[in-house]
Amino acid sequence: MIRRNERELWSPPVWVDFMARDAKGRVPLDYPGTLKDLEAHSIDLRIDMRLTLYTLDATLNSDPDDLVGVGKVEWDGIKQRWMVAIDWRSLIHVSEMDEVDRTLYRKARCA
Repeated sequence: MIRRNERELWSPPVWVDFMARDAKGRVPLDYPGTLKDLEAHSIDLRIDMRLTLYTLDATLNSDPDDLVGVGKVEWDGIKQRWMVAIDWRSLIHVSEMDEVDRTLYRKARCA
């Protein structure tokens, strides 16, 4: 589930590159698009905070259909960078979401 409760997402949507996984299946939170979203939403990263994450995707007809999921923030002391451990079971396309999730996501994404 991409939301904390019935009325709010875990966070405003933050772009990540789901394909840029490390050996532990985590993705970095220091790519330009990610940093842009974190700054735009005034998100200060903390260990164990949950984030609503997305990457741009499309249907077979090329209609926009973001891939969305949830992850938990971790600090990688060896690489000295913030990472997010994705709950891979949470991944869902916007077109597959229930109406509540879809509405909350779209409102937050446009903000």
